[in-house]
Amino acid sequence: MVGNNFLIGKKTPVAKSWMAIEIKCVYLSNLVCPAGRYGTNCAKTCGPNCLNCNRFNGVCEFGCLPEWTGTYCEKRQCDGHTYGLECNQSCECDGHTYGLGCKQSCGKCSGGVQCDHVTGSCPNGCDAGMYGDKCDIACGNYTYGVECKELCGNCSNGEPCHHVDGSCPSGCGIGVYGKTCDKACQPDRYGISCGETCRPYCQGCNRFNGACEFGCHPGWTGTFCEKSSNYVFR
Repeated sequence: MVGNNFLIGKKTPVAKSWMAIEIKCVYLSNLVCPAGRYGTNCAKTCGPNCLNCNRFNGVCEFGCLPEWTGTYCEKRQCDGHTYGLECNQSCECDGHTYGLGCKQSCGKCSGGVQCDHVTGSCPNGCDAGMYGDKCDIACGNYTYGVECKELCGNCSNGEPCHHVDGSCPSGCGIGVYGKTCDKACQPDRYGISCGETCRPYCQGCNRFNGACEFGCHPGWTGTFCEKSSNYVFR
């Protein structure tokens, strides 16, 4: 059609330009990014832990390397109740705590080990002086030691002994001595913590009151062998 400057069988400059654009679009639409690349002109690199990513948006749709997860394989897939970049953070309570929010304190577990992070129970029993499922109750009823199996001695004024080592806070009662007040006075001693000495003419006295119940030396008489006697047996 000559009137409109179109010649049948010939391409005008305008037609050639549009054809070039069309060919370029076809080429670009058929371009596939090489493995490990995505985005405009494949200019971006897939995540380092990605088995290959979507060529348009970089999503790791083909999976991640072992131990990695996430849309872009950017998260470490920890196990063994751990988390964090190097999986060195524990999901369980520590610092001798347990329960919801790790707000409860563990009892006295044997060896100072961490209690169960859920129940608070101690895996290896309790330290000396404590008992109960959580090892949070001190020995009572005049007992002490591991599992509260030891009986206290005779503390002064009937006081309970120390729940761990059995010692008496105010010393021993009458007629006994020792760290745990469980030893009877020796024959020449009596009284509180065996602090008194039997009378000099006594042949061994009562450990509680000092009475010379085993007799007196010759020439002496009385409850404490404190009286001189006129009768001397030969």
